[in-house]
Amino acid sequence: MKVNNLSFPYPILGSNDDVAGSYKIDGPYISRSPETIKLTLSHVLRNHDIQQYVDTGSAEFMVELSCSKTFFRKAYFSSTPDHAIEIPESHLRDQVVVSFYVVARTDINGYLPKTAHSDYAGHSFALKKGDLLAYAGNTQFSALKQWLSSNAVGNFMEIIDGEFQNGPMKIDLNSEKISIQLSTTDYDKYSLLGSGRFDHIFHSAIVLPALMFALSQFIEAKDQFEGRAWAAVIEDRMQNDSKLNKINWIPENVPLIAQQILDNPFNRTLNAMTQIAEDNG
Repeated sequence: MKVNNLSFPYPILGSNDDVAGSYKIDGPYISRSPETIKLTLSHVLRNHDIQQYVDTGSAEFMVELSCSKTFFRKAYFSSTPDHAIEIPESHLRDQVVVSFYVVARTDINGYLPKTAHSDYAGHSFALKKGDLLAYAGNTQFSALKQWLSSNAVGNFMEIIDGEFQNGPMKIDLNSEKISIQLSTTDYDKYSLLGSGRFDHIFHSAIVLPALMFALSQFIEAKDQFEGRAWAAVIEDRMQNDSKLNKINWIPENVPLIAQQILDNPFNRTLNAMTQIAEDNG
């Protein structure tokens, strides 16, 4: 529900300038297990009259989740500011919209917050159970099956044979994954080394520069990559990762963001090289 685009017959906090005060959300913060997605958040309400309705049980906080790909839509209620929600991962796919409200838990007669706009002076309203009292907007997150992490680079990037004989690698951002295309000569050598003890070295030599390029393009024009799975995951991390959402996502910070996503790849490369040297004694 886009509250700001609707006209209500009574004042709502968060809809234009109907009511003075504020209603914001701390979060939501997303965590995942193999079977569930968990959202944790806090409702930060700054309006004495509406808070009183919540405190007395006449109103409650509501979080609505909707996913167009799976037709999932459900409201979750809380009588306290701290709110935790768990959803089976199978219920969600791709983008999920999360909206935040305060709603009437019972019928409320004589409703008129003291801080309502002067246009409402001399009027009071009868609210029904489920009517809105406050709106804190909405946000989105991506419900991809795999979570972007330094231990699962293959979830959002791939290294393939570019089918050109020689030359520098190419990076294709128009696929579901960030596609790193090596020359056939380089790919054959890369394949011979296999995975395992060289993975951390590849993160620095191949994955890090490719990710930096992708991030720079994403920050400059993320709408260009709408619908790409890799971009949806990056967007998700930008909004919901507790470390990444503290960084200002501007071009100058691309190296920092990329290293944070890959969990300090150069340090892990040095550790891997040290271990290889010791093993070869």
